[in-house]
This record gives sequence, C-alpha cells and structure tokens, in this order.
Amino acid sequence: MNSEPRQNAEAIIDKVFELLDERHLYEIIDEPIEKATDSFTFDNKTPMTHDYFIETTSLFVRHIYQQGLFIRQELSLSQASSETIALLEKGYKSAYTTGYYAAYLDALNDIKHVLVQISDHIKLVSRARYQRWVYVSYIDSLDWAVKCQIVDTLIKRSTCLPPNITNCPPVRLVDDIPELIDRIISSEHLAYHLLSAGFPDSSA
Repeated sequence: MNSEPRQNAEAIIDKVFELLDERHLYEIIDEPIEKATDSFTFDNKTPMTHDYFIETTSLFVRHIYQQGLFIRQELSLSQASSETIALLEKGYKSAYTTGYYAAYLDALNDIKHVLVQISDHIKLVSRARYQRWVYVSYIDSLDWAVKCQIVDTLIKRSTCLPPNITNCPPVRLVDDIPELIDRIISSEHLAYHLLSAGFPDSSA
C-alpha cells in the first residue's frame, strides 16, 4: 500500500471487504484445495494398518500443501507427518470423540471421510491465515487517526451492528477493527442466506 490509500478510509475498507469477500475466498483458497483433494490418489484396497494410515494421510497433506495452498509449501514426508498429526489433533471430529486416534478409528471404515475432514480443516486454517494477512497488510500499520476514521465509516455504512457498538465512540473501537469487520461480514452473510431462503430458485 502506498501513502495515498492509507489516508482514505473508504478506499481501505473497500479493499479489505473485496479481499475478504466470500466468493474471492472460495476462488483463492477453497477451490484450489478442493482440486488438489480430488487429484490425490492412493490404494484404497490396502489394509488400513496404522502405518498405512499415517503414510496415506501424510502424503495427502503434502499433496495439498504442494498443489492447493495459496502459498505453496514443499514438505518432506517427516514434516508432512508432523503437520498431519497436528491437523488431526486440532481439527478432527468423529461422532463420539476428537483428535488423531478418532481419525484412525474412522479410517478403518472409510479413510476418504478422514481425508475430506483434513481438507476442510486446512481450508479453515488457510482462511484464518489469509484473513490475518489482510488485516496486518491493510489495517495494523495505519496511524491512529485513520483507524478512527475507519471505525466511524464502518459504523455509518453498516446496518447490522447492535446499538452498543453503533453508539460507542470510534476511539474505543480502534483496536477492534478486525473483529468489527468480521462481525459485519458474518451478519451480512446471515442476512443474505435468510433472504435467499425465502425466495424460490430462479433456475427452477
């Protein structure tokens, strides 16, 4: 960012919302991960031993990181194994429990289900990292006065914020701009889905 848009709260907000638009997030994060997931192959007839489970899931994670991430990463198999265990521990949920061993137990019946969950968790992690990059790049480095202008503009432009926020002086929300933007985006998505649910499919 150069000095000109830094002084323009409207332009900064427009850019941030453009980068965090759901369609944009899907195109740059979800879609490449889904394509990488679909292109991964393994021998589904091999007995699902624990060694084969960690080998297959690790190769899958390495494949996703090489082919599907916004910023590609090359992992060794040992690095992929460590990353896989961490992903499963933090993000895997079965019908009864969570974590790495829950994933292994599910893989005894259907490892494809496990791979889909890994893929979905990588999407969530990738979105969170990308969103943080957006805020660091476009918000964090701004001076205090511009941040106040951004808060004031967000409050005036949004119709979905509760009174306890809209009645709050902008200076008190300067440190909460990312949370404020996240709340606006979430509210707008909810309103869109509620309105869409009330209308028939125009393609029918």
